[in-house]
Amino acid sequence: MSELTSNTSVAFLRALAVDDALIDQLSSLPFSQTGTRRICLHESEASPLHAMLVESKSDVSFPPHFHSDSDEVSVAIVGQLELLVWNEGADKKPERIVLGRGPGNSQVSIVPVGVTHLTKAISENCVYLEVKLGPFEKNALVPVDSEGLAGL
Repeated sequence: MSELTSNTSVAFLRALAVDDALIDQLSSLPFSQTGTRRICLHESEASPLHAMLVESKSDVSFPPHFHSDSDEVSVAIVGQLELLVWNEGADKKPERIVLGRGPGNSQVSIVPVGVTHLTKAISENCVYLEVKLGPFEKNALVPVDSEGLAGL
């Protein structure tokens, strides 16, 4: 594994495993204005598989959105991450999934392509792995107006 040289909240770093040393490297990055920092474990935005180690400040949420190009897998590594998933449509109450150690929690979520969801760190130092197909297409992440969503 190589050392991080980024002074931004996102760094690209090839790694074969997620271990404590990698999590320590993640914690050396500054948080973005939206309260996250990430290490991209793939080579570039053109890579066919995107795996990202993400740390989010507590109570920071990524607004409702869906991906038009890929399913998305999230794996809790440290702390707890909440997902609200509108599997039945915006007018239905979302399913609440909590990732992380604890009674009744899950460790992995799989959100299908086209399904609206949001993520929110519900503990300090929430670190999770996010995986989806590449290449990165900015327009494939589609924001959803939260006004029409049930359960918010």
